[in-house]
Amino acid sequence: MADVRSRRLQGGTEEIVLGVLGPITSVSNTFLATAVAFDIDFRKNFDASLRAQFGEPIVQIPNLNPNLRLKVQIGNSNSEPDMGVSTALAFFLGSNGTPPIAGLVGGYHSAISMPVASLAAVLKVPQVAWGSTSPKLSNKDAYPYFLRTMPPDSIQASAMWEWLVYFKVPSATFLYSQESYGEGLFQAVTDLAAQANEAQRVSGIGIRYMPLKYEVDEARATLQSALKMGSKFLFLAVSSDQFSFLFPVLAEQGVLTSDWQLIGSEAIYFVDGPNSQYSSADFPVGFMKFNPVSKGDKFKDFDKLWTQLKAEDVIGSEATARYEACSKSQFVELCLLVCCCLVVLLFAVICDLNHAIWLY
Repeated sequence: MADVRSRRLQGGTEEIVLGVLGPITSVSNTFLATAVAFDIDFRKNFDASLRAQFGEPIVQIPNLNPNLRLKVQIGNSNSEPDMGVSTALAFFLGSNGTPPIAGLVGGYHSAISMPVASLAAVLKVPQVAWGSTSPKLSNKDAYPYFLRTMPPDSIQASAMWEWLVYFKVPSATFLYSQESYGEGLFQAVTDLAAQANEAQRVSGIGIRYMPLKYEVDEARATLQSALKMGSKFLFLAVSSDQFSFLFPVLAEQGVLTSDWQLIGSEAIYFVDGPNSQYSSADFPVGFMKFNPVSKGDKFKDFDKLWTQLKAEDVIGSEATARYEACSKSQFVELCLLVCCCLVVLLFAVICDLNHAIWLY
């Protein structure tokens, strides 16, 4: 492992700079507030006023160096590989006016985490992703500094294949996004089917990954081709940002009915609430999805911390100075989004706080 990049402050305090990268403006602006919440929880170890305001640290760290301080930079990928890589590169090189980061938390999409992980390997900076699940990232020769806090899609694919076997499904069609997440998941399931000498039970068709401009006509044509492949069992293996665009097409083509058995990967999500694009009520009876993570014992403590957060904790002047990522204009844009988010949301769904880091 590389030497930890740090700098010594007055009084002998050692400061380590960490980067946090996520699709804040494209998937969920709660990622920004969640990063702030975890930073606050860490700082409780040294700041009595934070403990008085928010309670004792949720994540207990034994034998913590009393001189250690963390500075967090928060960056946005907007689900765009180019933006994600450029933001990470600025973090790595310190070209945004702050010292180079010692470690990176993120990204979220595998299509972004893979090129970032290549950079991290060259620069010997540890990267811990919380949502990147592509099996290709398990290659330690290619990505020696990559770790993650949720299992790779090889685990989810195994569960999908076992589902097909258990329910004796003769054939199933996969509709997958043509990027590392969707392709990796589909390939892993087809490999398992081939190993069982039952390759004919799994077929699929890819829908082009369109992060910048979603072509509805193209998506409709691809979906129609998938529906003609002969199976009433349709697996949806598309990234979360793409599913928000695909959902209306599914409704338009009559897929959200009892005529079809829909099975979603973990990236297929819905939120019940007045401002939601779609909710659980919009999915047909019998809809199922896979969920590789759960709420751990400490989730209730995080939920309490979340409800205690105020807008000023995330977007106030002190927070702006502390978490400024690439530019003030970008940060102001993110702050406006989070301000709206904090008004309407009472809790966030996050990965299990007790989940072990997956080394592969």
